[in-house]
Amino acid sequence: MSACERHLTDVATRTLETLCFCYPMPLLSNAHRDAHVDAAMSVAFRGPISGRLVVRVCGGMLGAIASNMLGDADADTRMQRDALGEVANVMCGTVIPLIGGSNVAFVLGAPLPVVVLGHVKPHPVAEASFGLEQSGRVDVFLYLEAA
Repeated sequence: MSACERHLTDVATRTLETLCFCYPMPLLSNAHRDAHVDAAMSVAFRGPISGRLVVRVCGGMLGAIASNMLGDADADTRMQRDALGEVANVMCGTVIPLIGGSNVAFVLGAPLPVVVLGHVKPHPVAEASFGLEQSGRVDVFLYLEAA
């Protein structure tokens, strides 16, 4: 596992635990691996390194994550997507200084939905996938632009 993947995995795990009150586990079952995509959000960043972090939620976990974060079991679709955007923003803002340097400035863009949910562009420099509950999954992808 590369240093980027190790940082991404650690940050994603801590964020899911502390912000979402979800406890990630290895992808143990086919239900985890085959879970349908609920939503995906992307946060672009610029600085000494530039790129994008994408968080994709699968298997009906979008509502559960938003409910845990907001304390509102009746969060509507907009609120659920906003909550996922905040998860992506926190993960991006935490992992980028670990990879690009903590003594430099980065500019993060607003979280944006990934339009084609089932497909995330190929070749991330790092990725992490976690099972959640019986059949949910969260995938996190880090893409860097060429210098």
